[in-house]
Amino acid sequence: KAGFFWFLLGRVCTGIAVGGSYPVIYSFCGDLFPASQRTFVSACVGAATNIGAATGGLLGGVLGPWLGWRLPYCLMAVPALACAALVKLTL
Repeated sequence: KAGFFWFLLGRVCTGIAVGGSYPVIYSFCGDLFPASQRTFVSACVGAATNIGAATGGLLGGVLGPWLGWRLPYCLMAVPALACAALVKLTL
């Protein structure tokens, strides 16, 4: 049965993964882009992070009461997997 413990464990694992990914993301930016573009790319990464968090919260707040709390997680996985595939294909 899915309960609070599993939800908390999932959030803890997500926090660890996200916290560990930021140094890697900025390191990739440093490797992939010339020095003249790194500031812009870093700003785009920061903006995308905030836009993603806002979009996820907004969709969860709007869709959660209407369709249940689990469906927004599944819906947000679709663009995340699409972005992961795009990164895999282009890098």
